[in-house]
Amino acid sequence: MIYRPIKTYRRTQGFGDNMVCISGSRNTVSYPARYVHTEASGLCRTGFIPMYSTFGMKGHNGLDYASYTGEELYHSHIAPTSWTAYDASDNSGGLGLDIISDSPLAFDELCPGAGSQALALWEKQGKKIRIKHRYWHLKRPLVKNGEKVSHGTLIGECDNTGASTGSHLHWGMKYVDENGNTLDSDNGYYGAVDFTKLLDDRAYVMDFIAQQNELSLQGPDIEQKTAIYNLLLSFLTEMKVDISSIKSTLRRALGL
Repeated sequence: MIYRPIKTYRRTQGFGDNMVCISGSRNTVSYPARYVHTEASGLCRTGFIPMYSTFGMKGHNGLDYASYTGEELYHSHIAPTSWTAYDASDNSGGLGLDIISDSPLAFDELCPGAGSQALALWEKQGKKIRIKHRYWHLKRPLVKNGEKVSHGTLIGECDNTGASTGSHLHWGMKYVDENGNTLDSDNGYYGAVDFTKLLDDRAYVMDFIAQQNELSLQGPDIEQKTAIYNLLLSFLTEMKVDISSIKSTLRRALGL
């Protein structure tokens, strides 16, 4: 499961939206470039044009969340794999990180936007495939290039670097091969896919982790303890052990 990686919960742009405009006219960008956010997808005020088409894209290739400058960013995909961090900063001044799964992950189906390359590799690997999360517009990364991370690792701080209209987190996901190369980079979104169906962004990942830790400290509830007690009795009976003298001991040990 994937949870929200920052505490602030305000999504400002979804996958495929066109809610950012760049200075220019008639599909020609005016430099130095200026960026503005629009409340209506694809509608720009005079002197501005939709930004993503100027980059050869169909629309936004990820999810945007408003943040405050310096807001803590945590890797938030909980999965049976380790992850490796790589620098993803670009020549526009945007600071970012790619977090790539070290092992292929199992998916019943691929996300919208996946192309023939991802589909072929997913099928070849038994419906498993590696993924890359991109976190961008950061103030600074807090992990080194090549560093191993896991869910709940503090990986960076949010900001407004690069092609941005204000402090926020850009978050995208792509399918990659065993070398971390993006698959289907010609899909109109630079290989990014719409992963919203895998996401529960109502829950902040660090709150979820804290809740799970609290439950583990509480130990099993009464139903679980009773099930364990009955299982032990059944096993001991099959082993022909006289359980008449140890029932009370077992119940005390389990807190029943």
